[in-house]
Amino acid sequence: MQTPLWPSFVGRNPDVISPADLEKAFLNRVPMGRMIQPEEIARAALFLCSDEAPVITGVVMPVDGGYLVS
Repeated sequence: MQTPLWPSFVGRNPDVISPADLEKAFLNRVPMGRMIQPEEIARAALFLCSDEAPVITGVVMPVDGGYLVS
C-alpha cells in the first residue's frame, strides 16, 4: 500500500538493491501493476460496515490488487 512508510521500506537496503529496482520488482508481482492507495482499503472497510453488506461475515477480503493470487 502506498503510505508515507513506503519510501523507507524500499530504501532500507540500497547497497543490495536500489529503491527503484525493489519497487519495480514488487509491482511486477501485483497484477494491477500499481500500488494500492489507503483510500481503497478504507472503501472496502466502509463497504463491509455498510447496509450493502448485512450478511457478509467471517470472510477474508484481500484488497491488494491481486497480489495474493499472483
